[in-house]
Amino acid sequence: MKKIDWPLILLIMSFVLLSLIFFLKPGSKEAFSIFMDIVTIVIPFTAVIVGIFLIRALGVRSLQGKAVLFLTLGFFSWGLADTIWTFLVQETVSVADIFYFLGYILLMIGIFYGLKLSDPEMFKNPKKTWLLTGIIVVLILAYFYFYPFSWDPSIPFLENLTTAGYLIMDLLLAIPLVFLIYSLLSGMLSSAWLFIGLGVISTLIADLWYAKNFEVYYSGHPIELLWSLGYLLFIYALVHFRRANDKLRESLLKKKPG
Repeated sequence: MKKIDWPLILLIMSFVLLSLIFFLKPGSKEAFSIFMDIVTIVIPFTAVIVGIFLIRALGVRSLQGKAVLFLTLGFFSWGLADTIWTFLVQETVSVADIFYFLGYILLMIGIFYGLKLSDPEMFKNPKKTWLLTGIIVVLILAYFYFYPFSWDPSIPFLENLTTAGYLIMDLLLAIPLVFLIYSLLSGMLSSAWLFIGLGVISTLIADLWYAKNFEVYYSGHPIELLWSLGYLLFIYALVHFRRANDKLRESLLKKKPG
């Protein structure tokens, strides 16, 4: 009999409950605002806590351990940025942006470690390299077609720089996603990486929606569900990594003589 996947059920229930609260908005506006602040902080740091336990099990010497380390650092950086934005500074440009940007870079490094784990020779194969390069070029052209780089001289320099920075960071995160999808379709990565990919896609959709519609965005907007969904998918991916590691240890212990 197949075991019940309690972490998956718990995460699905959490997302359904969160969605109901978002759309029904029970209680007063103040209570809903407080709830949103709590959710904004709790979800990313839950991913960090799960990541820390996994790092303790994997170590940081293996490629998978390094991948999880950088992914967890990325979640921490985003969680720290959310905390700063929510409780300290709510300005167009702030120190929170530094940690948001850093989070993108750390996640990107974590994904590339995962790609190295799947196929160390990926970038040495000319056919694969040209195919993936072509896909990335098309992606970049399509990206800047829908999200053209713009510079508004009527607003401050730092605000322009920050806005452009987010567009570039989303693009940089989309590039390793192409390699990740290729590796998953080739069957070279575990299902845990599928959930990492889905989490990145959910995050990118929310980011790109915000880039187009920031003028109508408000705290508690339903688009925030996609950011929350991204974190929940990341958490479930980390749970999958832990299960795979436990299975590997069990199999090694069974093979061990005596």
